[in-house]
Amino acid sequence: STKLVWIWTLQSRCYAQPIIDGNNVYVVSQKGEVVSGDIDSGKKNWSIKVNGPILADPDFNQDHLFVSTQNG
Repeated sequence: STKLVWIWTLQSRCYAQPIIDGNNVYVVSQKGEVVSGDIDSGKKNWSIKVNGPILADPDFNQDHLFVSTQNG
């Protein structure tokens, strides 16, 4: 069965799927938030606000996280 173990509150809705790399989860929101955290504990590692809404899924390649905004 599914069990809620932690929750994050964002400034807006999240239309994109989160991605997982090892123990890190990356979540983006419509208002341009990018948040990284530990998938086991839910503790946030870092967050940043980018210029523009994010509606597409983030992507991860080696040591880089890519996000795409509606502003390009």
